[in-house]
Amino acid sequence: MTVKEAYELYLKDRSPESRDRLGAAFFRFIQAIIATKYGKQFYYLEDVVGDSALKILKWIDNPENNVKDINSNWVYTVVVNTCLDSFRKRTRQRENAIFSDIAIQDSHDLFTKLSVRSALASLTPEERIIAEQLTDGLTGAKAAVELGVSERTIDTRRKEVKLKLRTLLGGGGDD
Repeated sequence: MTVKEAYELYLKDRSPESRDRLGAAFFRFIQAIIATKYGKQFYYLEDVVGDSALKILKWIDNPENNVKDINSNWVYTVVVNTCLDSFRKRTRQRENAIFSDIAIQDSHDLFTKLSVRSALASLTPEERIIAEQLTDGLTGAKAAVELGVSERTIDTRRKEVKLKLRTLLGGGGDD
């Protein structure tokens, strides 16, 4: 059932069953949007599917909005903005993990944040992946499977990335 069909049914019968059908239709549509727009990053955005659907359904359920038709561009915008919010949240979490790991005292200092962003930008693509996995809390074993290398290689690369970030940020080179 398409979103439009489910929505038309929901307008006729605002029962919990028709709302569930509408929610399921949105889930499929949102998953397609995210898979198309973000590809490989889809697994990071699984929670966004539910968050987006919830935002849309809450908006539709609000009688003040008087929704007569669903605009796919509007749904797309809600989904993309929710994805961007998720990316920003992950970036803040990564920065906080880096700040705590290299003992930066004031993580709210703009200069410090810009320095961290600059340091992260100077990493190679592979080093950025290692840093992301590290700040996401991925175990060495899971990171090794994801990258197709041994756990020992992951441990070595993590130490190298930490050392490089410490050096770039003036935190010293000792581990």
